[in-house]
Amino acid sequence: IYSSLQFLPASLAKLTLQYSRIQQDPAAVLEQLPNLELLRFIDSYSRSELACSAGGFSKPETLQFNFLYPLDEWQIEKDAMPSLKRVDIVKIPQMKMIPEGLKLVTTLRRLNVIRLSNSSERRLIIDEKGIGGKDFYKVRQIVSISISQETVNLIW
Repeated sequence: IYSSLQFLPASLAKLTLQYSRIQQDPAAVLEQLPNLELLRFIDSYSRSELACSAGGFSKPETLQFNFLYPLDEWQIEKDAMPSLKRVDIVKIPQMKMIPEGLKLVTTLRRLNVIRLSNSSERRLIIDEKGIGGKDFYKVRQIVSISISQETVNLIW
């Protein structure tokens, strides 16, 4: 399926990759689609790393990562995803932390984190004393953050 991604039309606005089990990082191809506004990965990625390059993903407003069990690191370079408004991270237990580069995405307004590992979630939460977890600085610019153990609240 990876080789087929190279032939997607430039006019494509929405893409859902579901159960495709892609072995190579598809970002190198997908981030060049000039009209892509919504990208969903649903149990479709079989690697431990995903990288978003500088200047890549210029149009997407929404990224959804669902049930990507092997994924443990998501890298976001400076100037990647300049239009991104929403990110949903759903049930990715291997992901150790929210990507460092997320703090560079100044357009991001909504982050939904659902059933991430408990240690990753704790790194985001502000405690009763008002002190943010170790990763809170990465998301402090985001207007709406939802951390949940239930997937029923997520609107696709």
